[in-house]
Amino acid sequence: MYDSSGNPIGNDFIVGQGSSGVYAPSIATDSNNNFIITWGDRRDGNTDIYARRLDSNGNPLGNDFRVDQDTGT
Repeated sequence: MYDSSGNPIGNDFIVGQGSSGVYAPSIATDSNNNFIITWGDRRDGNTDIYARRLDSNGNPLGNDFRVDQDTGT
């Protein structure tokens, strides 16, 4: 996490659970500084999109979850 000037806040942390072959992460925040991170993931052998919501302190708001509904590759 970083402050508004780009300075690091706290330690690194793992977002995905059981992720493998992670790529193309994206982050969005809301007006309360909670955020969601999405990424491409190959944990089941297919290319899928996963996400995880976190509060403004970087604490998870639930487990990561699959976003796409595609059952193919």
